[in-house]
Amino acid sequence: MNINNPHEFYHFLIGNAIVGICPEAQNLVSCMDILARMCACDPPAAKQARFNMCQQHYIAFANRAQSFSSILLSKVNEGRMSFYLNGQIISNISR
Repeated sequence: MNINNPHEFYHFLIGNAIVGICPEAQNLVSCMDILARMCACDPPAAKQARFNMCQQHYIAFANRAQSFSSILLSKVNEGRMSFYLNGQIISNISR
């Protein structure tokens, strides 16, 4: 399974009820929730700054993903999970 960005990983965490897997995952979900609640009246720079923060939480999780491979891989049919950002692989776990 490929996770291509923080948004996809957010939906994976929520959909599989594993938000509490670690602080990085919780931080990502919280960050994405705040980003989703921002309105059109918020300055674009504020939205970009929040998105950049969410990306940092995503990267932090991807760097620790190997520690959670048994939990993550139990939620997918494939025997691997790859984390990407801007088309570049940042982490890969497998059975």
